[in-house]
Amino acid sequence: MAATNFQVFNVPGRKSLKLPIVGNKENNEQSGISKATHEWEMIISGISDKFILFGVYHSHSRETIGNATTNFFPEASTHTSDLRIIVQLDSRFPVLEQCMNNGTCLNLITIIRKGWVNSAFLQLEKKIFYTCYVSHFMQVLDYVIFQIRTLKIEEDINVYNQDGTPSGVV
Repeated sequence: MAATNFQVFNVPGRKSLKLPIVGNKENNEQSGISKATHEWEMIISGISDKFILFGVYHSHSRETIGNATTNFFPEASTHTSDLRIIVQLDSRFPVLEQCMNNGTCLNLITIIRKGWVNSAFLQLEKKIFYTCYVSHFMQVLDYVIFQIRTLKIEEDINVYNQDGTPSGVV
């Protein structure tokens, strides 16, 4: 696998939306998007066995209301951003666009990050998004940017020892 680098992709027409792009040293200069490594993958239950991700963005925060001087926070809520993904355009996208148009729920979206541990290419991280709805669909050249709303998220991070043996899940 080639060395991985990251760059920021400005979405045309949306000044406030900048997404990190995963790629290798051989950039596709014409589109401004790097060729994807197989480091990040997405699986949508019932639609796709695997998409290779060119970019993914998601944030999660906890907002508290209370008295910071006494560390008393009677109310706190978590907020999650929409999941934004960049994938290459292919024949599966009319189905996803139709899901957006009809308000169809995508029950399960799984994002997997893989990486090299010693000489093995292993799963490092897995995020599962439940009860998902496509809220925005945008084609940029040969790529598609999806914005997906989700209700629930689970995340597992696999930890490995120096010799490559698994030491658990965080």
